[in-house]
Amino acid sequence: YRRQRQMCIRDSKPVLSSSISWKKVDNENKPLACSQWQLTRTKDEKGAPVSGQAWAVNDNASNANCSFQNSGLQNKQDVDSAGGSFKVNDLPLGTYTIEEVRAPDGYAVSTDRYKAEVVLDAASASTGVTVKDAFINYPSVKTPESLPRTGGSGIGLPAGIAAAIIAFGCALLRRQRA
Repeated sequence: YRRQRQMCIRDSKPVLSSSISWKKVDNENKPLACSQWQLTRTKDEKGAPVSGQAWAVNDNASNANCSFQNSGLQNKQDVDSAGGSFKVNDLPLGTYTIEEVRAPDGYAVSTDRYKAEVVLDAASASTGVTVKDAFINYPSVKTPESLPRTGGSGIGLPAGIAAAIIAFGCALLRRQRA
């Protein structure tokens, strides 16, 4: 029993963790609630690639009625209750990407700043890392499925009537000559 206990003590070392914070705003720099993100750990604390470590992060806006589709990923909780502000705690050290996967209703996912890469190291373990620039969404421009008709029936009907009158006139002329 004592030998097993020593092995546990020898093999156990404190596991450091940190946090990542970021902001979501509209094109007027106003906080924008109800977006959904994918947080992916791509490397461990030594820089070795890792796989299969991705989570969904849903905006925890207390003043908005957000609904999210199931992303198929486990959720990491956003502990910041302000709309458009995110903070995810208890992340193992390593390299992460933050990617917006669903913009709030009426907005499009930004193509200008699609992903951010964040490195959590021992120096950031107590303070966390805040992404400096906010992610910006612009209102969606929706194109109608069919454009409304404008200006009436067009030239088709008047041209058809004119052709009928000319044909009738030609027929009358031939009759008078015959």
